[in-house]
Amino acid sequence: MAEAALAVSEAKMASVAGLLPKSDPSMLFSFETPEMYDAELVASRSTEALDLAKFALVNFRRAGESEKRLASLRVVVKAHLALDQKFEALMAASDELAMLKRAGDKTGQASVAEILAEVQTARGDLVGAMQSVTETLDILRELGDKAGEARVLQSQAQLKLNSGNYKEAVDLAQSAVELCKELQDEAGQASCTRVISRGFVEMGEVDKAPNREETLQALKALSSAVESQDQRAWYKAVANLTRLSAYCRQEVQQVLEDATEKPAASSFLQKMGVKTRGGSGVLVKEVVKEHSYMGFRVDGLGYGPRFRCMGAPNFVMSKSDHRAKHTVTCLNSCDDADDWESGLLYHPAVLASALQSHCAVTR
Repeated sequence: MAEAALAVSEAKMASVAGLLPKSDPSMLFSFETPEMYDAELVASRSTEALDLAKFALVNFRRAGESEKRLASLRVVVKAHLALDQKFEALMAASDELAMLKRAGDKTGQASVAEILAEVQTARGDLVGAMQSVTETLDILRELGDKAGEARVLQSQAQLKLNSGNYKEAVDLAQSAVELCKELQDEAGQASCTRVISRGFVEMGEVDKAPNREETLQALKALSSAVESQDQRAWYKAVANLTRLSAYCRQEVQQVLEDATEKPAASSFLQKMGVKTRGGSGVLVKEVVKEHSYMGFRVDGLGYGPRFRCMGAPNFVMSKSDHRAKHTVTCLNSCDDADDWESGLLYHPAVLASALQSHCAVTR
């Protein structure tokens, strides 16, 4: 029964992953038109997966089956996160870690500490996440697990990158690259090299980025895709830029600026989700409202329905000054607001949404 419950729960969460829009927080400018998704279906499948995985977790814990126990916990955590239940995900991982510590299961502790770090990252607790992966790293080194050590070093590097400690991120990623080379882990090397490239770009040393030459080719491919209005080439170029990561906002912006001089290319960009106004000196990017709030949630800020007063933001950027950015959006109180709220001169949710629009353009 427990094995069947685990298998079904994993299948349901795999289907949820396919429903959710793909987002990459490292992208400096979002090109692809945001995909709409069925929130009710996501919630329904995640809830079903959660119930099954909880059942499986209890049974595998009692049976002492470590691998299946960890697999069940991963589904529980993923389901909680998909349901925006970050605290519940944190408690599930923390409780399991405490039990494994009491049992003296070092291998299990390392695995669950990694899961806990993922939850802490989702909650925006980068300090806590770093503590968890550091604890994991110590255990893996004690166990002599070099593959795990390389993986956790990469996680540390990504956390340092996300928190703005670019030099430390580069140093950690370079250490991880050496381990990946020793293990002949090409995928790991590529992921670490991407972090190194992003770190050098953020430090203003873009020419030191190891992926720089390939990135320049991807930028040329992006420009060519716009000129030829080739959607497939566009998406491929964007995917390559995301994978390589050794580009600056100004370089990507230049491709879009050049396109605004040609009406046909401007029309193509609009189809790709980038609004242009030829000759007006500005570029406008419109983002679907739901995906703006999803972006906040990924960064650890979960806004409830009453505090989602920001309409679809339009990002306006000057063609003459890349640093001149503005957000144009309409702020309205929630449809479910009580009657008395309409009489407030300064509604708290509307004021909060004004700050949200500023955060959206600086993300």
